[in-house]
Amino acid sequence: MYFERFYHTPLAQASYLVACQSTGEAVVVDPARDIQQYLNAAEREGLHIVGSLETHIHADFVSGARELYDTCNASIYVSGEGNDEFSTYTYDEGVSLMKEGDTVTIGNIELKAMHTPGHTPEHLTFKLTDYSRSNQPMGMFTGDFLFVGDVGRPDLLEASVGVAESAKEGAKQLFHSLERLKHEPGFVQVWPGHGAGSPCGKAMDAVPVSTLGYELVSNPALQFEDQQSFSDFLLDSQPVPPPYFSVMKKVNRDGAQLIEETKSAVSFKDDADHLAKLADQDVQVLDARMPEPFSNGFAPGSINIPYVRIFTEWAGWMLDYERPIYVIAPEANIAGVVKELRSIGLDQVAGTFNEQVLTNFESSERNLLTYTTVHAPDVADEIQNGTLQPVDVRRSSEWEDGRVPGAVHEFLGDIDEWKSEHNEDEPLVLYCRTGKRSAIGASILRNEGFTNVRNMDGGFMAWKAKYDVEKD
Repeated sequence: MYFERFYHTPLAQASYLVACQSTGEAVVVDPARDIQQYLNAAEREGLHIVGSLETHIHADFVSGARELYDTCNASIYVSGEGNDEFSTYTYDEGVSLMKEGDTVTIGNIELKAMHTPGHTPEHLTFKLTDYSRSNQPMGMFTGDFLFVGDVGRPDLLEASVGVAESAKEGAKQLFHSLERLKHEPGFVQVWPGHGAGSPCGKAMDAVPVSTLGYELVSNPALQFEDQQSFSDFLLDSQPVPPPYFSVMKKVNRDGAQLIEETKSAVSFKDDADHLAKLADQDVQVLDARMPEPFSNGFAPGSINIPYVRIFTEWAGWMLDYERPIYVIAPEANIAGVVKELRSIGLDQVAGTFNEQVLTNFESSERNLLTYTTVHAPDVADEIQNGTLQPVDVRRSSEWEDGRVPGAVHEFLGDIDEWKSEHNEDEPLVLYCRTGKRSAIGASILRNEGFTNVRNMDGGFMAWKAKYDVEKD
């Protein structure tokens, strides 16, 4: 058997290529939209991809199942266990529906579906057996059902698409699905769909693989004997899901558009005149440079989402799926930025500019906006004497673990709600863990006319290395 794990770090998303080497047949479990990585692996190993398997309708990334079908004629195996409009696939080209006990066989390898509802009503887990070695199962592709150190959150249908009371029902289903695992061999490996950092759970471990036996004794969510205690634990303190999750549920339910069917972005390179014209159009200008260069001069109206690990998730938080996007980034990063946007279905990138466009913009007697980037020692005295208001834009769980003394908690994802509660001339310093998320907030506030906003580079991590922190 051939087995390879692929990991998309920005979304903490795992996918897998499994093959029977005796026949050369391969399948991909939970493929991302970037299928070239699977094609490259298959070519390298002399394999032919004949199918893709989806554990559920994903909310956090665009599935690559349709891309694989279009490129390789790879059959699409999805759940037929859905019971409502958000758990039932609506496209059928190349699709085979799977239910409890159904199997996909490639050579000596069998993938058997287990219906494991809870995270979503239709969720399947695929139990893999390599009959060339044993009649016992080797492992399970658990998708968003079971993670290393955590389980899938059952509240996404309610939190993201408004299915009333589905969180409690999902928690109940998840408890009973997990009970099934107690009847499986403890040596079975667990191959989850996500790792640490994904908002599809609240406490995932960064370890990529585990065993069922180890999870049964160590996973906090698997230590409950009664369903109500489990539900109370699971539904408490789940992170706020990004708003783009509701879009992804519909895209993956209905079948994602093929990348070749989307429009390609026009490269405007350093054309400052074209950048200036965008000010009068209903478009979004995304500047993906690092925070400090951005703060030293940026096009009015542009939002800064730094092209680092947080980029993809926060693009999903901040960008509108209905309006064209224009990207400003260093030339070497432009292709990667567009690729990341496509991974969550932001396909409407109309044009790109390299960073030289900003120099040309300013040289043509047009004004760039600026704000001040600071470090903790620069502002410690002002914060401690109360003349500068620290604004913590992190999630609630981060805030509760410790914060800058005197800070107010204003979650970045809710900035449209809280920005009006501050005066435009109020001295504010935004911070997050390291200064990247707070840079997004600073760019938004500066465009809204806030004249005394600053961003703390290094964020809370730099602050707590030198100064006292506040904690409940």
